[in-house]
Amino acid sequence: MPLILSVMEQAGVEFSALDRIAVTRGPGSFTGLRIGLAAARGIGLAADKPVIGIDRFAIYREQIKTPDKNLLVVIDSKRSELFCQFYPTNGEPEEPRMLTREEVASFLDKHKNTIVTADTLVMNTDFHPPSENESVTCAALAAKTTPGDTAYLPRPLYIRPPDVTFPRAVKSA
Repeated sequence: MPLILSVMEQAGVEFSALDRIAVTRGPGSFTGLRIGLAAARGIGLAADKPVIGIDRFAIYREQIKTPDKNLLVVIDSKRSELFCQFYPTNGEPEEPRMLTREEVASFLDKHKNTIVTADTLVMNTDFHPPSENESVTCAALAAKTTPGDTAYLPRPLYIRPPDVTFPRAVKSA
């Protein structure tokens, strides 16, 4: 919150002057998503502004135009599997999923007409890095939405279940 307040102060903008609040909804770290979404919802509630949730796959898709090629968006999960979503040239995007680097390589072998964009270098592929900062594209996408559209609710996009471990019971002496 201090960073957000600092940016607003530097920009010379009051929260009341905003049209809406844009927030990425994932995929990403469980804690990071919860904090970001809670902060955005709090600001939206306090400023009486709609909060628009944009997933990171849509952000990368918006940055890379591929009229004659498929697109695979890959986002680093900080684990062995990567967050992936496939956008075929014809048809609807596939559901997001997790793939290992080996599975990505196998997938790309089967889908030769595919370029890759990612927040991390995946492997030797037809790689196209993002063209601008994610937050800029997120804001631009949010500006195009209709507030209240259920496709843009500010709720987390989880691709894998949380892997929470509970403390072990302490044995009494």
